[in-house]
Amino acid sequence: LEAAGSRTVSSGLGRFASAAQTWSATVSLLIAIVSFVRVEDDIFEQILDLLADELPRNEDARRALDAVNPDAVWLALYERDLVEPMTAPMLEGVAFSPVEKTGS
Repeated sequence: LEAAGSRTVSSGLGRFASAAQTWSATVSLLIAIVSFVRVEDDIFEQILDLLADELPRNEDARRALDAVNPDAVWLALYERDLVEPMTAPMLEGVAFSPVEKTGS
């Protein structure tokens, strides 16, 4: 904020700032939608994209999205380097290809 005399003033509100409260409410709304409403796949992917960075620290969001499509949740986290890659299964005579990231 700019005050008289060109001093910079910090509000120091942190999580109580309007933007933080708005984001928190948005996250809660999206979790409720995914939990109680059947959403189409493309809408789910958009919600997952919005919440992917929240998932490591928001267990409610992770649980709600995992209930709909756990593979998509894992892939979104993997693409953002938020989970370790899964080990490939071992089967005699079969070679599994490694999962490669796209768009990195």
